[in-house]
Amino acid sequence: LQGCAEFGRVSPIPVLFCRQEGKLGKLDSILFSVRAPVGKINIADRDYVIGRGLAAIEGVKIASTYLTQYLHFVTPEFRAASQGSTFEAINSSALSAWPISFPTSKAEQSKIAEILSIVDQAIEQTEALIAKQQLDLLKRNFLLYAAGIATFLLALYFLFRFRKYKRKQQLLMEEKKPQQSLQEKKEEEKKRKKKTAEMDGKQ
Repeated sequence: LQGCAEFGRVSPIPVLFCRQEGKLGKLDSILFSVRAPVGKINIADRDYVIGRGLAAIEGVKIASTYLTQYLHFVTPEFRAASQGSTFEAINSSALSAWPISFPTSKAEQSKIAEILSIVDQAIEQTEALIAKQQLDLLKRNFLLYAAGIATFLLALYFLFRFRKYKRKQQLLMEEKKPQQSLQEKKEEEKKRKKKTAEMDGKQ
């Protein structure tokens, strides 16, 4: 692992593998990103060969679970300390000398870490629920929008069909008008001839 590019939610999801031995991040150690973004954390679920972008941290007097929670808590401070240079990073000396506050009892440390872990899970579940609700709302809005578009297109279709029908009826009426005029002329001519014949008969 060269950096945090292959970090997962909790543990790395490795893509690249090597046989060359180097700096080792042992199983259950805290993999800490020392280059941008500084402070990103994963837990090693196996032994990893790590590059310059990572540090492997193991607690001696501190329970690993407590140390993980503490490092998450002070991440903004790590990032603030790493800024001001051309490349955002924190060196091993600064990381090793970083002060850590912790209870002397490992049992107490573990209890604190357990409580914070429960809080983290509650936050994650809440965020997941909010994300789901937002997605459901987005889907519902999309369906309403799609239904509105479909209704509009359907209205346009029926309007087009109605205008086409109306135009067809107008054309039929226009076609019938000459026929009616011709028929009327024939009827008038017929009446005129009949009237003329009647007048000739009287004479």
